[in-house]
Amino acid sequence: MRRMKGAIKIILFLFLYLLSFAYAGIFNNDIGWTLFLFLTLFLLLCLIHLLIPLSRIVAESPDSLTTHVKQSTKLPILFSYPRQIFPIIQLNITLADGWIALQTTGLFFMRQKQINFQWTPTQRGLYEEVSIRYQSSNPLFSKTYWTTLKKKILVLPQYHRLSNHFHFQQAMHNQPFGEPTFTIKNYRPYRSGDALKNIDWKLSSKQTTLIYREQEHAQPAEPIWLFWGNPSPQFEEALSYYYSLQDRVKQTEQIQQYLFGNIVVASTQIDSQVFANIQPFEERPSVRRFKGKELFFFTPELDSPTLELIEYLKKENSVQVYDLPFLQHIFKTDESR
Repeated sequence: MRRMKGAIKIILFLFLYLLSFAYAGIFNNDIGWTLFLFLTLFLLLCLIHLLIPLSRIVAESPDSLTTHVKQSTKLPILFSYPRQIFPIIQLNITLADGWIALQTTGLFFMRQKQINFQWTPTQRGLYEEVSIRYQSSNPLFSKTYWTTLKKKILVLPQYHRLSNHFHFQQAMHNQPFGEPTFTIKNYRPYRSGDALKNIDWKLSSKQTTLIYREQEHAQPAEPIWLFWGNPSPQFEEALSYYYSLQDRVKQTEQIQQYLFGNIVVASTQIDSQVFANIQPFEERPSVRRFKGKELFFFTPELDSPTLELIEYLKKENSVQVYDLPFLQHIFKTDESR
């Protein structure tokens, strides 16, 4: 449709141009020749503009960029045009790779011009390059040139704010794994979820709050986080909550964690690129044997195979399960505070 409109525009101009030439030749007056010279000059300017090579435009940008899904991100690109003689009157610049489509239109008179594209990613991943389309146009003609900008863009899962994670950490440490001894480890105020049998009622009667007796455990459990990436429509949302939670908790304490997806990675191998690329597993991965651990099991959905795995892990470990509704509740509760 656009090409048809361009062809009609050129045909109409050529018709007007020939008509002005015929009028000037037949009537031989100043008006006719002035109109013909004006149209000739206009045609020459359009042709000169068409000869300006767009391939000389150089695009540059910082080497790498890290952002999150649904986060508005500034994507600065510096465009330069060395040895410019004639200005590009109008230049449309489009970034189009299927996952990004942003366009700017403007005059390109200077040798350098920086454009800050605003981009909101909708998909995780690691991107190595960006395709750029230049489209230069004038009232008669237009031309297009495609090029590639080498740029590493890392898109991480959506980040959810969690201002107060201590409530979650408290829940993590409320039920240590192992057989309790008769040795009292510590006295502290009672917390929601503590066993009522360990409340020191005599001491509590002398205080204004309930006092809880922490007992020594013969087998102090090592906390381990597991993200079980079973196939589920809720995988992306669950991963985003898990990513946000572990990122916030890691700021105050070390976490040993395992991610099970199309790849299986442990703490020593987990970095930002893993969270950008991990996908649900197609075949159930094997799980190493854990014994005497406190496992925090995160999963998008509690299907039958996942429930069977949880029961297996509970035989030798303390297991706390966090599916998507529970994670949503944690962050929703934090937002309401």
